[in-house]
Amino acid sequence: MLGQDEKMIVAMLKFLFPGEPLPTAFEKAEGIIEVRKRIKKHVLSLIKKSKLDWYGYAIPYEFGGEFEEKRFSKGFED
Repeated sequence: MLGQDEKMIVAMLKFLFPGEPLPTAFEKAEGIIEVRKRIKKHVLSLIKKSKLDWYGYAIPYEFGGEFEEKRFSKGFED
């Protein structure tokens, strides 16, 4: 779903702007970090498709009868 670069950008946005929805964080980060338009477009499209929530976490899904939830920045959070 997200590539390594996209995971890094989401983790950086969550670190720089804790509690901010990703679309707002992208706007605030324009002068601070350089984000390729392709990455921003892909992340925002995943939110639109309901595969990510507004804060960068994966939406829980059914897989093989088991409930799974994946967090993208698990290694970056305390």
